[in-house]
Amino acid sequence: MLTFLLCIIKHTHSWVALHRRRLAVADDKKLKVIIFEHDQTILNRFKGLFNFKGHDVLSYSEPDTCPLLTDMQCDCPKDSPCADVLIADMQMGKMSGLEFFEHQRKKGCKTPDGNKLLLGEEITAEQQRAIKNLGCGFIKKPFNAYDVANWVERRATIIYEGSPTMH
Repeated sequence: MLTFLLCIIKHTHSWVALHRRRLAVADDKKLKVIIFEHDQTILNRFKGLFNFKGHDVLSYSEPDTCPLLTDMQCDCPKDSPCADVLIADMQMGKMSGLEFFEHQRKKGCKTPDGNKLLLGEEITAEQQRAIKNLGCGFIKKPFNAYDVANWVERRATIIYEGSPTMH
């Protein structure tokens, strides 16, 4: 019995050490995620999920915090991206997520289009073409939150592998 307990303690210690190393690696690959979603329940769910995964998260119900919307005449004043990943709802109050991402592109947003994700219900063929031309992702509502989390983790892999087209 004593040998059995010592074996459990040894394996538990090894598991804890391995888990700590994994967390250290995760800290090195922390993303800054900005989410624009009008539905507070979805916004809170994503914020909790991405915080749990170790990412820094900013969440807003409208995109008016973006400096490109504060001054519609100016290009992006930032030298580097505000976020590694941007997620926006297609249906927001003042503009759609698609319009927001298109406006960002025109004004020189530094976050690559491929690191932007739209969430929406039914979309038109014209919107599908615009999303494809923009190069951002799209996930249809209702969705599984883990589909969105997996999309973000794939972006993290691309970002941290140093893909020149994505970051």
